[in-house]
Amino acid sequence: MAEGRRGPDMKPVPPNSPGNAPGLHRTLGLGEVTAGGVGIIIGAGIYVLIGAATAYPSAAAEYEYTRQALPEWIAFVVSWVTVVVCAAGVIAAFLPRPGNRSAAA
Repeated sequence: MAEGRRGPDMKPVPPNSPGNAPGLHRTLGLGEVTAGGVGIIIGAGIYVLIGAATAYPSAAAEYEYTRQALPEWIAFVVSWVTVVVCAAGVIAAFLPRPGNRSAAA
């Protein structure tokens, strides 16, 4: 970003302005923190449900654990999301990146 970060009033703050010391800055508001907390609580609940299904180990772990804890259609979606994410990672690993002369292209 050429214009620098934005302050709490959403006006651009130049990168070298006084009072803009290097390091971390508090930029999260109440909405972001609340959304993060709700997401953490929901995620913990999902792990508890899936943790209850760990008594049923089998080959397709994500599918089986999710199927034991949640409806089967959610397990189906979780399985396909896992496949798509893994495939995207494999494809991205073989794509040439700009400035990387060691990649085979």
